[in-house]
Amino acid sequence: MIGLFHEPVSEGKDRVTVIHYKPERLTASRREATILIEHEALPKAESRLGKRAVLYVNPQAKDLWYEYEDRPLTQEELLAEISRKMDTLIDTMRVG
Repeated sequence: MIGLFHEPVSEGKDRVTVIHYKPERLTASRREATILIEHEALPKAESRLGKRAVLYVNPQAKDLWYEYEDRPLTQEELLAEISRKMDTLIDTMRVG
């Protein structure tokens, strides 16, 4: 089991703030504040350039999904983007 701590965003939509992989170690009052799901029910986030995956849950139905928010590119991503643009520019210059 996994315990999801969450905070309301809107009706039927809560943002998951903490994923606790050992909810049996929580006090009873802390455990009551979580939504308990099976480990297999936790979806895998996609890797998207310049995006951060944020997990949401419908507290009544226990449906889980990710929404993707903008984030700054890492140095590695910036270098890869610059390298790709340079390769494109060089290829264009060779053709012309």
